[in-house]
Amino acid sequence: MKTIAILFVVFVYKSINAENASCEPSEFEAGNNDCVIIEGGVLELKGESKDDLDTVRLAKITEIRNGLYVKIADLETFDLLPNVKRIANPNGNALHFSNHKNLKKIEFESLEQLSGKIGIYFENDKFPSFARTEETSMNSLSKLNQVFEPKHIKCKDNFIRVVYSGQESSEKEPANFWLYIIIVACIIVLLAIILFVVQIFKCQKMLKNLDAKKDAEEQSSNEDGKVKSY
Repeated sequence: MKTIAILFVVFVYKSINAENASCEPSEFEAGNNDCVIIEGGVLELKGESKDDLDTVRLAKITEIRNGLYVKIADLETFDLLPNVKRIANPNGNALHFSNHKNLKKIEFESLEQLSGKIGIYFENDKFPSFARTEETSMNSLSKLNQVFEPKHIKCKDNFIRVVYSGQESSEKEPANFWLYIIIVACIIVLLAIILFVVQIFKCQKMLKNLDAKKDAEEQSSNEDGKVKSY
């Protein structure tokens, strides 16, 4: 019985340690298979394609504490961290995407919190241009904005930065363009909430009218019954 109890305690201890196993980016890159929390430096994902990265180990990561840098040449959809719940960087960019020509979608299935001096930093990246015309790209930004701290402020001016180097000023994004985009997204969300509330009130009113009509019919039926009894 004691042996079973000891084995149970050891199992629980190992499970807890596995859920909280942390390492530095260099250890992760060296092949650490137990790492679920990355801290002590920016995690850098670089390559020509997703095939250059260990997607199995990336899927184990649940938290990134010092920012994420992504530079994958032919990337169209970023979905390499499906189980990450928190990405933070108290000293800089929480997310940094660089030099992508075809990136149209950024997806974090489990992300609950994004925090940093800057939320998302785009460097010579085409994603911001796609976000101006592609609904998928705009939705990606909207979802990230919803989890960017502090959550109670929906339109934050440090949520996004777009930088182009080595180009003429006429080719750069307007300074406040993305602030306007975020504000528009917030307005759309607000309007959706208002429409939802209006629909609820309409449904409630309809139900009340049906109840009133039913009561009136029942009352009329009762009165007819009384008349017949006389």
